[in-house]
Amino acid sequence: MSLLKFLFSKVFYRQVLFGVIFVVLMFFLLKVFLSAYTNHGDSVPVPDLRGLTLDEAGEKLSASDLSYQVIDSVFNEKERGTVLDQLPIPGSKVKENRIIFLTVNSMNPPMKVLNVKAGESLRVARTKLEILGIAFDIDYRPDICNDCVVEMKYKGKTVNTGDHIAKGDRIKLILGLQSNEKVVVPNLVGMRADSALLQIMDRSLQPGVMFFDFSPLTKADSMSARVYKQRPTESLEPEILMGSPVDIWLSITGQPE
Repeated sequence: MSLLKFLFSKVFYRQVLFGVIFVVLMFFLLKVFLSAYTNHGDSVPVPDLRGLTLDEAGEKLSASDLSYQVIDSVFNEKERGTVLDQLPIPGSKVKENRIIFLTVNSMNPPMKVLNVKAGESLRVARTKLEILGIAFDIDYRPDICNDCVVEMKYKGKTVNTGDHIAKGDRIKLILGLQSNEKVVVPNLVGMRADSALLQIMDRSLQPGVMFFDFSPLTKADSMSARVYKQRPTESLEPEILMGSPVDIWLSITGQPE
């Protein structure tokens, strides 16, 4: 049979018809399969998980046929162990079985490697500790290295360079003191408490007692109050021994209530 006769034969038309039916059938089956696989048009809203514990978030997501994965962890003193952020955001429409990515607040503060070294000045040590997020107090001990770090203590025990300290915790810096050296007392009146404390330490003095004429609720309240009185008062010439304490009186307005 010639090609021309075959193209106009019933056999050819039958094969073309079967081919078209096969393609249409396969297209229909593929569409049904993909629709079933992806739940086409079937979505659920993402619940708001912020402020919930992981257990609570898991239960809430499970009720919507969703799951979660923790992708980041930060530390904040408030509401430890709770969800801080999520992706997708609350109210977004997603398919069932979608994974919701969470950022959570750690239960425990991160540990920092202490990098302050013996012999460093208070200024250098303070900068390093501020970067690490470690608070500190100071004390003095007779030593030939004036205002240098002689020893460091954490919870009453000596610590060394390389030891681990929890972020936000407080250590004590023991500084060297030449017992006969005198320093100037800075004028602190009108300063915020946090600035006043830095000034006191910068002059090789110790923060003394802090008197409040109000009841601070948080550390931020305490540090934002302003000095309206100090003891000893400002001096223009060196007149008190290095390492002496300086007491300050604090008010929200900078004036006694």
